[in-house]
Amino acid sequence: MLAAKAVDESAKHARVLEPAARRPTGGEIQDVSRRGEAARGLVQMMRTGAAAQAQRQDLQGLFGAAARLEAPSASLEAGARTPIQDASPKANGPPVVQRRLVVGENVITSEDILHTSPRKRGIDRAIRRQLEGLDLAPLQVRRALAELADADSNQHFATMREAIQQAISMGRHGVKSDQVDHIAAGEDLAHAAMAGQPALARFPKDQVWRLLLDGKHHEGRGKYGFENERGYMGAMTRAFAQMLGTVGQPLTPAMYEQLHQTAVGGVLDRHGGAMDPNYRQDPHTGAGFGLDMENWSPAGHAEMVLKHRGRPNDPVGSMMVQHPDKMIKRSPDGQTVNKGQAFLVRGMRSRDQALALAQDVIDRYQGAIAAANLPGHAPTADDEKLTAIAQICQDLDQMHLFADGNIRTVVFLVLNKLLLEQGFLPVIMDEPNVFDGKSIAELKTFIAQGQRAYRRHLPPRRR
Repeated sequence: MLAAKAVDESAKHARVLEPAARRPTGGEIQDVSRRGEAARGLVQMMRTGAAAQAQRQDLQGLFGAAARLEAPSASLEAGARTPIQDASPKANGPPVVQRRLVVGENVITSEDILHTSPRKRGIDRAIRRQLEGLDLAPLQVRRALAELADADSNQHFATMREAIQQAISMGRHGVKSDQVDHIAAGEDLAHAAMAGQPALARFPKDQVWRLLLDGKHHEGRGKYGFENERGYMGAMTRAFAQMLGTVGQPLTPAMYEQLHQTAVGGVLDRHGGAMDPNYRQDPHTGAGFGLDMENWSPAGHAEMVLKHRGRPNDPVGSMMVQHPDKMIKRSPDGQTVNKGQAFLVRGMRSRDQALALAQDVIDRYQGAIAAANLPGHAPTADDEKLTAIAQICQDLDQMHLFADGNIRTVVFLVLNKLLLEQGFLPVIMDEPNVFDGKSIAELKTFIAQGQRAYRRHLPPRRR
């Protein structure tokens, strides 16, 4: 999936509307006076060179200096963890809930971020430090921070750096507060389901998204990196919670389809169209995926050839439109392929055909697990189970039984379900597309790497 890199130039120059004027209360007049004193203090800091020293501090220190000058009132501090209601009477409705963005012990509103204040200037300095080399304007990031502050779901960050990084991801992909809320609700469902799984119970709630996004994009794109397919993370968190509810239940073709339906439900593709949630059933339209050195290897290619040779009994081989050698162009030594080579599979005659193919690979998996559990297999049982898990996930992926969303369903959902069921740790896969064309032995290595990546995000155990 490609991140949307275009910047809305109009956003850089759009005018920010000031809030409607109303008669201030006595307490507000005192607060304005106090803020004015803080602003004058900031100017004095800059004149005395204190600001130059602040430039050498980290982002949290930059923000903290501005926040300390402003010295939030007790009412703001009291509302740091909960929405605050404006108690002033409204002629046409209930009190307005003023939501807050919480950074450490500091509380920020969207007005703090967008309008002139010592706090905003501190935020601006921090933003500029984070935007080096990025095609984004500070105003664009401030607006994303304001969207976070306006979200119904309270957003908490340990440092300003974390808040700005999330806002940068939002700004790049045009994420709004309603999407933030949708994702947050899905995270709540996922984290509640994770509490029932010993291997997942300690995983941080605010890091759930890492289990559902290519590891190689975590730092560059962040949580919202795939929102160029609008609704991706909200749907995936819900599908992950649904998957965890099936742990211990045998995988079936219907369950596989249901997980996919949730994973793409309400998601728009990069062209704005709704994704098809069901098994493919058009005999005239096939499917496929690109191959390059990230998701292909000579050993994986040799296994593809064996599947093709096993037709019609091999479910993957029976779906190939051609011999693997004819679908890709390898280098003269056979060790590389050019980027963009296509692995193609046939159209589906009916949904029943898709169900039958899925059942075939599921039956093979269950047979392999049953064999691994036999008494004489104890020394090699874990390796046999990992082989069976890698094999079924690759077969489901290579058959491409859905028009889109195959990898997210197979790797982020089915793979983790099967690993948990067999007593293994889940994975954070750096490159999930390796299931397209790497060998089974290579896939087991990638799974082990994904389990190590998962461990790195677990908090230390309390003594």
